Amino acid sequence: FFFQAEDGIRDFCLSRGLGDVYKRQIEHLRQQVAEGQEIQMAPMIIVYRLKGVDGEATENHVQISDDMDKDPEKKFALARAFGELITVNTVQMTGLQVIAEELHRLNQDKQMLKSPQVRPLIKVIIRNLLYTSKIQFGRAQMTQANLVQDLLKILLLFLASTHEIEEESIEDHILTIIDSLLTEESEQNLEVASQMEVETSNEEREASLENISSCLQRIGQLLTTSMNTQKRRLVRGLLKIIPYVTKNYEDSALTVVEFFEPSLRPFAHFEDLKPELIIYVESLIEILEITPKNYQMIRNCLLKRDIIENLLNYVRNVLTDESMINSEAVQKGERDLNLALRLLHGSLIGHGEIQNLVFESGILMLIYKLSHISTKSRLLGRTAESIIEHLINQKFVVNKEVHEFLKSKRDAEKNERKLLAEKKRLAILSRMGRGTQSTAMEEEKQSESSKMVIEKPRFQLDLEKIQEEIGLKCIVCQEGYTLAPKDLLGIYVYAKKVMIPKEKDFVSDRKTVSNVQGTSSLTHFTVIHFKCHNTAVENERKLRKPKFDEWEGATIRNSHTKCNNWLPIKGAAVPQGDYDVGLKKFLDGIGNISGSGESKLWLLINDLRYLLKRLSMKEDLSK
Repeated sequence: FFFQAEDGIRDFCLSRGLGDVYKRQIEHLRQQVAEGQEIQMAPMIIVYRLKGVDGEATENHVQISDDMDKDPEKKFALARAFGELITVNTVQMTGLQVIAEELHRLNQDKQMLKSPQVRPLIKVIIRNLLYTSKIQFGRAQMTQANLVQDLLKILLLFLASTHEIEEESIEDHILTIIDSLLTEESEQNLEVASQMEVETSNEEREASLENISSCLQRIGQLLTTSMNTQKRRLVRGLLKIIPYVTKNYEDSALTVVEFFEPSLRPFAHFEDLKPELIIYVESLIEILEITPKNYQMIRNCLLKRDIIENLLNYVRNVLTDESMINSEAVQKGERDLNLALRLLHGSLIGHGEIQNLVFESGILMLIYKLSHISTKSRLLGRTAESIIEHLINQKFVVNKEVHEFLKSKRDAEKNERKLLAEKKRLAILSRMGRGTQSTAMEEEKQSESSKMVIEKPRFQLDLEKIQEEIGLKCIVCQEGYTLAPKDLLGIYVYAKKVMIPKEKDFVSDRKTVSNVQGTSSLTHFTVIHFKCHNTAVENERKLRKPKFDEWEGATIRNSHTKCNNWLPIKGAAVPQGDYDVGLKKFLDGIGNISGSGESKLWLLINDLRYLLKRLSMKEDLSK
């Protein structure tokens, strides 16, 4: 079946012009707003039609693949309809252009935008834009329609007029859309920037400054109130878009730095951070950590206003030298020192000048020592390690001198640990009396000519003499005819009762032959020595709960598969007497199981006959 919905942008149907859908919805809602009516969304009407019952429906079935939920390009493929051309008032436009014009019109009338009656219309538009932003085609079309500025204005207006934040609010959806659009725009600019300088206009700079000021004002309002999950999520969303709105505009970046600068003053005066300032410092850290390397203006402003220098002086004041790493003073100021290191980490991402400043100040060496496992503070150790890993990672290299310095330090420490490990190994061998060494150890990387002479321990020589079993081997002792050629091997079998012709009737000239019980042997080919089997049976009978049945324990050794007999496999060096004893055990077994009184030779012939029949029919010999 399929469904068709009426009266809603969400109801897409190829059977009618897409332009009619947009015009009907927007014009209908616009008329209700103009008349001052409360907007009532028309209900969705779903028509079900069965295919192949009365012949009414002829549409193909819509097959939904299992991985549709995992791939947004498939899950939200229907959103491509917003990119199709439609005719609106004799003008051809795409669906997204229709929505963009409507948003721009609403932004021109702030009073109408604030009206609670318009909110349902905004909700419908934003929800459809959210779905469209899930696919690459939709993001490209939305960027081309220049929706970011209008969405930002609506977001900031809503944030300024909203006191209670819903769990799933319009603001959240708008932030998600803006974030996806700005992230993609940043990636495109990064590709263009590698070829040419990206041109900007005064209008763009002014719009960026205005939007940044509004975002920071709202962030400040939220941070000064008691935080809950919804507010924290909203602040995080605003922080996430700040780098992409700021871009490389100096005025905007300076506004961001000035907003957070008061919370950083304690670092300049070597004072403890007050609890109410920590949330501002952490917010700036979050901005720096997500700012891409093609937008460095915020970091440039931090450098120009001596904030980076103040952070370095603060770290140098707490960590005067390597001996202070595990000192009581460092443990006491762990929280503030960790925040300072995180600020440095965010600042040096993709910024060669700041990296060089950290290197030349000697702070980088202290951070390197702090990243060692010997550091008592795990919090400081993790932060220091993340800084070193970033600088040493080949993908993020912008300052080759810093990269080479850290790489050489790490390689030297690695070689030193190898030497210590080798010395310890040789010392252990020496105490065991199993090895000697020359006065100098062989080191290929250090081009030493002396070589280490190590005698192999006796137990190692003994192990090398041990041969590996290459043929059938016992399930118990793991030896076979290679290692124990005179010990008789055999396999566990299960002799199942079958009907066979009576021997006397079969060999005589009688026309009728009566049947008696015989056996047909099955096996999983579990190999075991005759003596290992007997030893196991004896030990099982001595248990606290003895197993008097010989085959009860054998079933366990036979991979928990039923067995009631044992068939010998003669080896070339097995004494004939031992083989005769094993064969007698097998023949006695099939005789007792059959209980027919037939000769053991006749029972064996028929057992072989059943085996050949199974082989000819390609049947499993274990069933």
